[in-house]
This record gives sequence, structure tokens and C-alpha cells, in this order.
Amino acid sequence: GSPVAVLTAKHEAGFCLWPTNSGNRPFSVAAVPNWQDRDLVREFVDACHKEDIAPGLYFTAMDHYSDVLNRTDAEKRVTILAELTELL
Repeated sequence: GSPVAVLTAKHEAGFCLWPTNSGNRPFSVAAVPNWQDRDLVREFVDACHKEDIAPGLYFTAMDHYSDVLNRTDAEKRVTILAELTELL
């Protein structure tokens, strides 16, 4: 079969490897000095395509360090959908 590589795009600790605009997100590459303009997910996907590797992304809805845990289920779904939309 084809080679596959998987990147953790969002860990349960809430850190996002793309510069998300969704929700109250203190933990993303946008908050890292000198990385504000980087999208590590895009870089990973582009590198995979260049090497003919199928990219995969791991994304968790759980988020221990954002205010998302204190939101209603409907509010959580809005935030999660917004993050997934950014990734697509």
C-alpha cells in the first residue's frame, strides 16, 4: 500500500498546529514567537504530497486548556466545527 503519515493537528491539551481563529485559543502556533505566520498542518500536508505520502490528521475535540469545557454542548459543536473547517 501507499505510505501514510499522521500528524497530531490538535492535542487534547488544546495546542493547535495551525493559526486558528476559533474560540479562545491561547495555545496555537499563532502564539509562538516567530511562528505567528506558520501553518504547520499545511506544511506537513504539502511535504507529504511532494513525497507521494498520504497525509492524515489526528484532531481531538477534547480541550483541557480552553474555555470550551465550560461551554454548552451547542457552543462546543460550533467551536469544533469552526476548527475542523479551518483544517479543511
